[in-house]
Amino acid sequence: MIKQSWHFLGLPAQTNESLWIFNLCICLAHFIIVIVVLLDGSDVSLPVTTSYIAWKEINATGHHGDSCRQGNCYLETEFAKLTVLPDISLAGLLIWSHILSLSWPFLVLFDGPAERFYYRQRKRGRNTFRWVEYALSSPLMIVVIAAILGQADFCVLTLLAISTSTLMVLGYLTEVHIKMTPPITHITGWLLFSLIWAVITFTFVLGLNRSVTPPPPEVLAVIYPTYFTMLAFFGSFGVIQAVHVATDMKEKRLLDENAPLKYNAVEMWYAILSLSSKIALSILLYLLVRTRDKVLQIEFIK
Repeated sequence: MIKQSWHFLGLPAQTNESLWIFNLCICLAHFIIVIVVLLDGSDVSLPVTTSYIAWKEINATGHHGDSCRQGNCYLETEFAKLTVLPDISLAGLLIWSHILSLSWPFLVLFDGPAERFYYRQRKRGRNTFRWVEYALSSPLMIVVIAAILGQADFCVLTLLAISTSTLMVLGYLTEVHIKMTPPITHITGWLLFSLIWAVITFTFVLGLNRSVTPPPPEVLAVIYPTYFTMLAFFGSFGVIQAVHVATDMKEKRLLDENAPLKYNAVEMWYAILSLSSKIALSILLYLLVRTRDKVLQIEFIK
């Protein structure tokens, strides 16, 4: 029997059967969102650009190649479109994030090695499948978020994606070493999370304050909710793990044969957050596209 007094942030311990049904519902929800996004066709294409330092002549009177030696050059920041790479489809990134999110829950619905590995992992208080999916889907989401908030530099977006994937690896290592004191991997994860969002916040604030023409109110009505909603969702994953680390999962009774299922409630919280954050981001991108089409046909970059 499951000890009914066992709860994790309000969710009681779950049976394997109830978690199977929950995983099935999660798969269906992600699949429905993918179909809706595909049928709607709303998208924003972000050109692949980056900035660099260009050496330029003050005037063209100097000898070729000797202008700087003659004090006839200066430095200027320029932007280049990397034409060898296709434009980034923000809706495409979101679709793939949903597909990744439904892939492993779908895989463990059926009897086989994957399902057995999944159950063994949960009894040990971890889920390798979930963290692998996060390491692949979260970088896609962070690129969409950063792009909506004004970041267009391909190199910065790449580094944000890699950093976010690394953050997910730290989350997995925290579950593996749940009894580590102090929880170094978890603390490091919060530091990396702060750096990632510091870059996004800097771009967000700079774009709003340095623009010669402020964005239309209709656009701000989408951009502000994107920032605060996604920051809250991404931070909530860390909060769930902080509670996970600080309380129940440090107790050896988790491995007791009669009550290994409390981790199922942890699983459910992560799944709910993952689904909710991806749906929210899909809706916000949809609203941004509709606003763009309504207000001056604006784009991120001409």
